[in-house]
Amino acid sequence: VFGCVPYRGYFSKRSAIEIAVELQRQGLEVYVTGITAYSTLGWSSDPLLSTMLSQDETYVAGLVFHELAHQRVYVKD
Repeated sequence: VFGCVPYRGYFSKRSAIEIAVELQRQGLEVYVTGITAYSTLGWSSDPLLSTMLSQDETYVAGLVFHELAHQRVYVKD
């Protein structure tokens, strides 16, 4: 369904909303949402952090398989 979907991450909701407004002014479609999992982009050797384990077992299992897939398939850029 999707082709390339660029995304940006922010630690501040306010910053995310400010850039979203600017991108909308440029005519782009924007969606701002919270997240439960994220990448440390290599800062940590363990891709699963304790903050990601607050969901039910099905979610955590899906997250584990997703992260394991990165060990096999990763397309940079």
